[in-house]
Amino acid sequence: DALTGLFNRRGFEFKAQQFFDECTSNKIPFVFMTIDMDGLKYINDTYGHMQGDIAICTLADAMKYASCGTEICARVGGDEFDVFARGYTKEDGERFIKKMYEYLDMYNNRPDSEYIIDASYGIVNVSENQDNQPLEYYMKLGDIRMYKNKASKKKKRD
Repeated sequence: DALTGLFNRRGFEFKAQQFFDECTSNKIPFVFMTIDMDGLKYINDTYGHMQGDIAICTLADAMKYASCGTEICARVGGDEFDVFARGYTKEDGERFIKKMYEYLDMYNNRPDSEYIIDASYGIVNVSENQDNQPLEYYMKLGDIRMYKNKASKKKKRD
């Protein structure tokens, strides 16, 4: 992806399928995550698209900060990101999200910060007891969980 330096959708789908095949063949656990920025439209409409691009890059930087090297991180749409993390346990996935938010908190707490960068996420943990589903199944499940997370955050704000 030219903006963020992460994989783009096409590169992610190719590499994630390779990782997925390796994990399923060798019974290696993995975690799939869907991450979606919250409030990008507000940032774009209020501060301009250049600031929106900065916000997208900041979320990408937060994902890089959270990574330990066994993940594939990608920007798969405007403000949508996917992560495939081979060898991850449920705890590793939770650690990734915690570190991602840690980075965003550091960014948001700067004295010159004009807006908050936040994201919703969905995590799918697949242990060694895999259920022989295709990668697309886990991607869809991650999406569903991300939208539930987004809805619960919105409900808390309201």
